[in-house]
This record gives sequence, structure tokens and C-alpha cells, in this order.
Amino acid sequence: MLRCTHVTYNTANAAPPLPGARSGAPAKRLEKHHAMPLYALIARDPDPDRRARTRPAHIEHMNRLDEAGRLRHGGPLLRGADDVAGSLIILEADNLEEAKATYAQDPYIVNDVFEHYDIVETKQIYPRQA
Repeated sequence: MLRCTHVTYNTANAAPPLPGARSGAPAKRLEKHHAMPLYALIARDPDPDRRARTRPAHIEHMNRLDEAGRLRHGGPLLRGADDVAGSLIILEADNLEEAKATYAQDPYIVNDVFEHYDIVETKQIYPRQA
């Protein structure tokens, strides 16, 4: 059962434009250490087969975030060297609602890969920003 204490998601299959993206304009990478707020998705998933089936669409979504300059960190949570337990993704967004809307488009969420996840605002302290 999916449990999220912060968000309810629309699980439509269509991938709308990323929130905050400028329509008609080419994707622009944000400058390093941009001062936008950061939002972390911390998720656990129990089914490696479901994750594997959904991974190509998830990677496509992550590539779009990276190309737009919104992605600060993305990767699996590990129980061991090759034993994936979930995901940790940190992105830049203007506010929590925009972060929720962006995460709602992730195929791992749309396809119920995660057993549980939270979306929380975070702040970068280290490494120190120039």
C-alpha cells in the first residue's frame, strides 16, 4: 500500500510539461548553486521487478529534469552493493506545490513502484557554496 504523508498524486499516464518549464523556449540549465529551494523525494520500494520494468520511463523523466537544470541529486537507496531499496531525488522548485507536481509525473510514482515516500524541503549546507 502506498503511504505518503504529504501528497496525493494524479496517476494519469500522460507526461505533461514539467512545472516551471517555459513553453516554446529551449531548456536552460540553471547556474550551479542556484538559490531556489530544494525538495527531496525519499522513497522505499519492495519490488525489484516492478522497478526494473518502469526504469526506462523513469530515466527518461530524470533526463528531462536534468536537461532543465532542476535536478540536484538522483539515485537509488541501497541495502547492499546491488540491492536497491528505494530512491533519493533532490530537485529545485519554486515551492512545495511545484515539487509535488514534478514528482507526481515520475513513472515510479505513476506506476506505484514505491511502497512509501515522503517529499520534504531541504537545504544544502555541505559542500559549502561559493
